[in-house]
Amino acid sequence: ETGVGHLATGRFTHRFNPRTSIFGEYTYLNRNFDPPSIDYQVHRPSLGIEHAFSPTLSGRGQVGYFWQDPRRGSTSGGLYYDLLLTERRERTTYTIGFQGGYVEEYFTAENLGFTRSHRIIGTVSHRLFERMTVGGRGSYERAKYATGSVDRIWGAGVNASYQVLRWLALSLEFSHRENHSNLSERDYSEYRGLLRITASY
Repeated sequence: ETGVGHLATGRFTHRFNPRTSIFGEYTYLNRNFDPPSIDYQVHRPSLGIEHAFSPTLSGRGQVGYFWQDPRRGSTSGGLYYDLLLTERRERTTYTIGFQGGYVEEYFTAENLGFTRSHRIIGTVSHRLFERMTVGGRGSYERAKYATGSVDRIWGAGVNASYQVLRWLALSLEFSHRENHSNLSERDYSEYRGLLRITASY
């Protein structure tokens, strides 16, 4: 399946003080596919707030509504939300996030298209040495596809990065991901390893 997509986002932010700001956001997505796939548009207005609870703890909350308007068929929509808490210590940063709304699965082996999704993500990053950082990540996602299948996806990973030179960095990541679906043929378990070399001038 091939197609063309366009995405536009506009945001207005009002800052009450150095610790608190509110914003309104509108996102428009347009997808045009080759036949027989159906073109659609997605509209997503939302309101949000960012607040620093203390010098180390900050949060962001964004809530809105999305609706998918296909060229053929009925319009569907639902709640969109993105909540994030971040705690920054001297050497360690912790985050926990809750996200819901929709994702697009057009670049996976099954090409599952427009998908409703809810997920929770937690991360920790620790500066072990001046040039070395280590971290971990865990996640849980519930995804409901247009085909009717429902996936419950667990994930976990660890990573490390090292600044070899001012312009050269190395990073290594290992992760595990497994799916428990209402369709047994969609169950899977996978392990991944990734080595990345980054050079910047």
